[in-house]
Amino acid sequence: SVPSRRYLIARNRGVEIQRAVVEYTNDRGETKTEEFPQNMKLAPGQHTDLDLAAFGWSPVVTVWGFSDEKLGKNASLTIQIIEPKLVDNIKSPYFNAVQQAHALPKAIDREDPTEVRRLCDSIVTTIEGVSPEAASQVNSLLSRGETPIGDAMPAGAPVGHATTELNQRLQEIEDLLTGSDAERAEGMAKLHQLVRSTRP
Repeated sequence: SVPSRRYLIARNRGVEIQRAVVEYTNDRGETKTEEFPQNMKLAPGQHTDLDLAAFGWSPVVTVWGFSDEKLGKNASLTIQIIEPKLVDNIKSPYFNAVQQAHALPKAIDREDPTEVRRLCDSIVTTIEGVSPEAASQVNSLLSRGETPIGDAMPAGAPVGHATTELNQRLQEIEDLLTGSDAERAEGMAKLHQLVRSTRP
């Protein structure tokens, strides 16, 4: 972006950006470089966005350009790096189930079978309570690579066949947790396995 002013008082000048290069580390630990040919002029108060092809860590941004006024006239350019956040979509019919699933690992770590059973019950109830129309709408959007109503879907939101399978596994675990000491131990072991398999 080109701020309206340089320092406190002086008006800023426009900038012509020739190109920009962003070097970053991807999720595999590899160093990647993306170049953005710009050749555009930004007047004071204007900005442009550079969107990376993937999430990146430790970015280094280099911009080549010059003031659009005669040689010797300086201009200020601001570079702002935006950190994305993955958030659960409150409009998703599976939102409550995802929130309870986030709480499961803590209950397991505390070895609190009562809380684990409560969370499993809540997850099963939420999944079973989703109307076929709502589930169909979510599945349709995801199959086209879209997200509902402009929001990000919750990570790991269960849909389609995965919903039925998760529901069955949680029901089995819940049954074990209400049984004998040996069955409760088996249920906790299966729950540990399930949580590990669904963690990103």
